[in-house]
Amino acid sequence: LSRSNLVISAAKASSIVTMATLIHGSCNIRGLIGITKVSKRLHRTIRHHGTPKIELFVFQSRQLSSNDDRHNVKNNDSEGKWSGDKNNKPHTSVWEQLQSPPNIITLTRIASTPVLAYCITSEQYVLAVWGCALAGMSDALDGYLAKTYNWGTTVGTYLDPVADKIMVNSLAVSLWYTSILPTPLIAVWAIKDIGLLSGTAWMLYKNYNSINFFTTSLAQKPLEVKPSQVAKVNTALQFATLGGMCGIY
Repeated sequence: LSRSNLVISAAKASSIVTMATLIHGSCNIRGLIGITKVSKRLHRTIRHHGTPKIELFVFQSRQLSSNDDRHNVKNNDSEGKWSGDKNNKPHTSVWEQLQSPPNIITLTRIASTPVLAYCITSEQYVLAVWGCALAGMSDALDGYLAKTYNWGTTVGTYLDPVADKIMVNSLAVSLWYTSILPTPLIAVWAIKDIGLLSGTAWMLYKNYNSINFFTTSLAQKPLEVKPSQVAKVNTALQFATLGGMCGIY
């Protein structure tokens, strides 16, 4: 073959390999490196042995794509069953997100709130103290599980603070009902939490025209709630106040 024909053959071979690689999903750095290596090998082969058979290189390119796919699947599996993708789009429905271990703990905390409130109003303060202690530990546990095992969900970012506010204010009202906590303190806590919830609802409505965080959690780029360290310390102090007042009486 003449030099011009060799150049044309090399260009055609490179185009075929490139298209085969793109079709099989190697549009990443490793795929581009594979394309470069195959193209260089084609040029060397053409220089010494003439026009090669293209099928061999297409197979090698296809094998590179399969390796990349397995690598990507492995990385996706390591992200956790309930985690979202890089664009924060959840992979699962609201019901599946609620089944994540941190959210199960949070739902249990919500369900235990009426029981603890009844313990306080019926003056079973020992049980109330232990209940507050367990609630505080569960609040720390669900956060630890979400971060350590990547079990965090968009629904969980709303559910956890809502659960804390439901429990804290319910128990505070129970202690106020039994004349243990003063009215001004209950009013301050209630106004603060109403303001926070109202602000969150306004942000949701502004972005999604809805205040239903179960629905907005499935948006393409859902709005997540990230409490500050000050908020976390405040919640811990509120639980300590509630448990301490139950312990004193």
